[in-house]
Amino acid sequence: MKLYALATTLVIFAAVCFMQALADRHSQRLDMTRECAFTLSEATMRALSEVAEPIRITVFVPTSDAARTDIDGLLREVVRICPRISFRLTDPQMSPDLARELKITKSRIMVFQAANRLVKTRGCSELHLLSGLRRIMRTTRMRVHFLVGHGERDILSPQRDGARMFVEALILAGLEIAPLKLHEAARVIPKDCGAIVALAPQQDLLPKERDALMEFLGRGGGLLVFSEKIPGPNWEKIYHHFSLDFHKAVAVDPRLNMNGIAVDPIVADFRPHPVVRTLEAVVLHGARPLKQLRIKGVRHSALLFTSRQSWGETNPDSAPSFNEDEDIKPPLMMGCAAERTVKWRTKEEEVTARFLLIGDEDLVVNNAFRDLNNADLGIGAVEWVAGYGENVIMLPKTFMLRDVYFTPGQFRVIFAIAVLGIPLLTGACALLVQVMRQ
Repeated sequence: MKLYALATTLVIFAAVCFMQALADRHSQRLDMTRECAFTLSEATMRALSEVAEPIRITVFVPTSDAARTDIDGLLREVVRICPRISFRLTDPQMSPDLARELKITKSRIMVFQAANRLVKTRGCSELHLLSGLRRIMRTTRMRVHFLVGHGERDILSPQRDGARMFVEALILAGLEIAPLKLHEAARVIPKDCGAIVALAPQQDLLPKERDALMEFLGRGGGLLVFSEKIPGPNWEKIYHHFSLDFHKAVAVDPRLNMNGIAVDPIVADFRPHPVVRTLEAVVLHGARPLKQLRIKGVRHSALLFTSRQSWGETNPDSAPSFNEDEDIKPPLMMGCAAERTVKWRTKEEEVTARFLLIGDEDLVVNNAFRDLNNADLGIGAVEWVAGYGENVIMLPKTFMLRDVYFTPGQFRVIFAIAVLGIPLLTGACALLVQVMRQ
């Protein structure tokens, strides 16, 4: 009997060891969290699928850092999905020579190396990992200029109506950001400018500024405008050049909106386009719908529309109420991408100018940047006008801690199950086993 028990124990022990070895070699993860917190985001998965050369990631994090285990798990998952990537975790104090060679003076730094390129990110989250991958895979660094001098939002301001979060996200996406004062540009926009962003201009352009923008677009440039203001004649000329204009109305949605505010509609109707292909919903604030004009030679791609319960309110000073004769019928186009192929006058070749107009100037300000997919839409729009085409990128998912509340009845049920139900069930199982032995 004792020999039988010993043999059974050895067999079970061997089976457990075999299962453990099998799990180590062919491990699978099941993420049961509501937001898939332990699964790589679609943006990261896309970036990993595009890795075409070996990339070495060195992470400088102290051995005493509580986040070291999570960082290791993140990188192991990355390597499992993309074998071209390798990584090492090192303590800067334990590897001073390596830290000195890579010019590392702080912890929680990720260093990406590929061929003769080197990129550093300050931080070790999935966001920083994705930022480093994007930057190391790009052989050239695109520069995006933000227009200033017309009452635009302050791109360095941390205030609610500033755009600092937007700019920081663009830098993490591997873009260079610089201000552009057209009236000081001597009518010539820098040649290293990949795209121009006008974030809520409140004043019209000067004629020479308009001409400078038109010249930039005429050589194949890209322009992104966030605005809900009826344009002056010079802005209007640029809009009409791409066969776009505004309705004289404000988008209203009494059913699908943010916090019960009808003029803050939630938009979840997206049409096929690289900028919006992975989005689920964005929220707008006092936005103005767009309309397409009938001008030949322009290729339009409508991006986002309001719901069927919305309308364009032509009298926004009164309480929202649909007027069949005066208001704009749904769905309302709130964003549109346009392309126009022209011949660059300095070269005998055709180039494509890119223009994207979004009828909301609050979409990417600090107060709204993290609402739903607003950040993804803003970054994707910038990347599209900068010429990345199908390779526009999105931010990895972000998470929010949520409090869970129970009613008194629910709390009593949980208490009864934990204090009475589980012990009684355990006792009943033990009693049943004892009866079966007898």
